[in-house]
Amino acid sequence: MKVGVLALQGDFEAHARAVRSAGADPFEVRTPSELASADALILPGGESTTIRKLATDYGLLGDFSAGTYVFRDDFIQANPNTVRLFVAGVAKAIEWSRATATPEIVDRMSAIIARRKRNVSNAATKYFKSWGVAGAGGTIKPAEIQTWIDWLVKQGTLAPGFPPTGS
Repeated sequence: MKVGVLALQGDFEAHARAVRSAGADPFEVRTPSELASADALILPGGESTTIRKLATDYGLLGDFSAGTYVFRDDFIQANPNTVRLFVAGVAKAIEWSRATATPEIVDRMSAIIARRKRNVSNAATKYFKSWGVAGAGGTIKPAEIQTWIDWLVKQGTLAPGFPPTGS
């Protein structure tokens, strides 16, 4: 599995190491052509948190989920059980974090960082507010995706009329 890590800001190197340690093949994504070769994409906290803050502070998009995982259709067809288990695990983690008090989440994150014994500080965990997930279980509304499709069409990354009718 080739997992792209959006490498525009944030600690994308740490995300790539985590993907590699899980047995997948990470690579940095900075261009649309690099994105096209990814089976899945990770938006490190820097991107998702910044996007969510800009949108919520200025009300540009209303409630939306800033951090998303995206699988290509051919990957889903070839690995339906893997995708099902991944989605169920992420949904369970999201719901735990939605139902758990922030201090407990911060304590858990700090303990995980310490247990990994890497040269990483947990100092930023005290600023945690949320994972930036608006929908229950991480469900993304079609309007949320359409916002990004419209922007990518406007930027010329996607052709007008995307997605094709019937897809």
